[in-house]
Amino acid sequence: MYGFDAINANNGWSIAAVGIIIVFTGLVMLSLIISQLYKVLEFIENPKRFEFLSRKKGVEKKEKYTLLFLSKNQKESAKQFSLIIKTMEEHFPLPKLLRLAEVNGLGEPYNNLTTLLDAGIVEPDTEGYFIWNKERFNKLVS
Repeated sequence: MYGFDAINANNGWSIAAVGIIIVFTGLVMLSLIISQLYKVLEFIENPKRFEFLSRKKGVEKKEKYTLLFLSKNQKESAKQFSLIIKTMEEHFPLPKLLRLAEVNGLGEPYNNLTTLLDAGIVEPDTEGYFIWNKERFNKLVS
C-alpha cells in the first residue's frame, strides 16, 4: 500500500496535524520569550530599579524634605498661601491654588508653591490632589 491509502491507514493525517500544532506552539513560545527578553536583561543589569520587589510590607518610607528651614520672605508667602487654602476644601488641586494666588496678587506664586512642595507643607494625597500639612507649616513658619 502506497500514497494516500497508506497515510489514512496509519493515522498519518492526525500525526501531521499534531506535528504542525507542536511546531506552531513552539514558535509562538519562542517569539514571546524573545519579545520579553529585554526586561530580564534590564533586571539583571539594574536590580535597584525594581524596588517594589524588595520592599517589605508595613515598612514606610522616611519622609525627605529638601527644605528644612524657610527664609523670612518664604515664611510670609507660606502664611499668605495658608490664608488662601483656608477658603478651599481639604483636598485641593494645584492649578486652582495657583489661580487663586495669582488673583490675590501673591508675588511669584509658582516659585513660592514649589518652595512649599519642597518643604513638605503642601503634600500630594493618594487621589491626585494635594493637602496642607498643618504640622509641618507650624514647625517651619512659627
